[in-house]
Amino acid sequence: MAKWINDSSGLRFINPYNFVSLGSDVQRTEPTDGKLTGKIIVRLIVKTPLAIPDTENVTTDAISHQTFPFFRVEGKPVIPGSQLRGMIRSAYETLSNSCFSVNNNNILSARHTNPARPGLIQFKDGAWHLYKAKVNNDYGQNINKNTDVRRMWYTLKAEEAKRRKENLNLSQKIKCKIFINTNDEEAECVNIEQAVTDYQNVIDLYDNQKTGNKLFKELKNQITYGIRKDGRLYPVFYETVEYCGETYVYLSPSQIGRYVFNKKLDDLLGTHASCSKRKAKRDDGEKKEPELCKACSLFGMISSTTQRAYASKLRFSDAQSTSFNSMGYVTLKELSSPKTTSVEFYSKRPENALYWTYDYKITKKEIVKKDKNGRQQTQTIPQREKCDVIIRGRKYYLHNPNLKPTDYMTTDRTNRNSTMELCDRKSQFTFDIFFEKITEEQLRELIWTITIGENNEDSLQMHKLGHGKPLGLGSVKLVVDAVQIRSFDADNRTYSVVSEEKSKIDSYICSNPFFTEEMSDNDKKAFTEYMQLTNFNSFADVIRKKKADICPPIADDGGETANSKSSHQWFTANRSMGENGTSTAWSVKYILPVATSKNPTLPALVKVDDENSCNKSGKNKNYKK
Repeated sequence: MAKWINDSSGLRFINPYNFVSLGSDVQRTEPTDGKLTGKIIVRLIVKTPLAIPDTENVTTDAISHQTFPFFRVEGKPVIPGSQLRGMIRSAYETLSNSCFSVNNNNILSARHTNPARPGLIQFKDGAWHLYKAKVNNDYGQNINKNTDVRRMWYTLKAEEAKRRKENLNLSQKIKCKIFINTNDEEAECVNIEQAVTDYQNVIDLYDNQKTGNKLFKELKNQITYGIRKDGRLYPVFYETVEYCGETYVYLSPSQIGRYVFNKKLDDLLGTHASCSKRKAKRDDGEKKEPELCKACSLFGMISSTTQRAYASKLRFSDAQSTSFNSMGYVTLKELSSPKTTSVEFYSKRPENALYWTYDYKITKKEIVKKDKNGRQQTQTIPQREKCDVIIRGRKYYLHNPNLKPTDYMTTDRTNRNSTMELCDRKSQFTFDIFFEKITEEQLRELIWTITIGENNEDSLQMHKLGHGKPLGLGSVKLVVDAVQIRSFDADNRTYSVVSEEKSKIDSYICSNPFFTEEMSDNDKKAFTEYMQLTNFNSFADVIRKKKADICPPIADDGGETANSKSSHQWFTANRSMGENGTSTAWSVKYILPVATSKNPTLPALVKVDDENSCNKSGKNKNYKK
């Protein structure tokens, strides 16, 4: 029997991203105007290859592989101001402990391998009822339509064939089972209405994902899914969780399927949830200006709840190239979308948790049972408990000081990766940030955010920009070259422009506006983590001493398929290697080290036969970096 172990050669990796903790509660006030208007002139120096794809001029070949030139306006290389604005706003939100202004998908969901129980759900007498059921094989027998339901779903064989791009006929893809309601025994729960709503969200996720469950889309006309208020029985799978003496239920269309959780991302963010989702306060029946965090007060906000907006005090120009060195077209390694389902990276492990979701944790529980001879035996079983889950914070991609072309390039062109024209190191751009009616404090904070406290092109505190950040692309250094203040004379209808002296700009940067001795320990921790993740050389010593590259998780299941060495294999392995863990009863062994950890590395994992678990060769023979 095969099992997963650490690679015996000691091979390790540093995950390409980590997190800055949320810090203390967000402070919000009614925004006010300042007296300063003008612009900041910023120089951008490219430190690792930069990809800014021109999506309007993409070309697609016969295998759906896309090729993008570097973004240009009238033939000249340009970085759109919108991308610069997003980069600076994200940094300012972190440093000023502001809200998460961008939260496109508030729904949290995950798929796990703990088999759920079969059930039948029915809407009658104005309410939903979930009945326990048993499942029989379908041999084409007649069924009692009052108690039984024939369910059709796709097979595991079909899923494997889809991954391997093999063709199967419909009878090989579909399997039938009979769900039988034998005694009308209900599965008691307190959240059945919400569970039905979340079930529909699962169906929407299956149906709308661009990638993921493609079999659902392909076979949806042949399979059984959905729940309706028509008095009929519908097959579902369910699992229950106990909390404070009450039972909560989760529904899924398949036995090993995806669940939508009760908690939304906003619930986990607390006061850090976007200002755009907060309701404006009223005073004597009149709407007041909304109370906003620091970032929304400076960068603006459009409310999604009150149809009100607060105008930005900043405008970013496009960055024009002053020296552009093209690397030509480079085929990049495949990238995947962020996986918030990887709770071992995106959240903190709850106490005693073997595995956890955003709603509950699975712990071990010892029970005493009698064997057939009447002797007492202690047995360990999994137990689900609702709990508070803490997310890791704001996600940042690491800089890679040892970046090599082999870290981001590949010769394989598929429909899952792309080819892009890259901008080479030492290229430079310049852009302006126009500000209007801001305060002295806001100007000081903005300049410090742009430079991250170091205003020369050889300093190490840098931002990340563009496409391919997980591959090490997009490290850029920003330098403030000038600050111009515009003064108005209303009487004479004239204005004058005064350039701030370099000494004053330096004073803005030398005096850190975001770190004080009076701030909370949580805020100090967040600031330290941010400085660690934005320092270009933070992980240089670890890379050298541990011989660990910054790259996606490394694992090898020993097979010969295209997925055998994919990073998702590491998560599959990690969830079976913890205490009492198996491939179906997950138990997490490793979690993501914190950004400031002395050893931020994780081990490569390989699958071996039990009798060969020593991994005699010193490394899995199939592993290739």
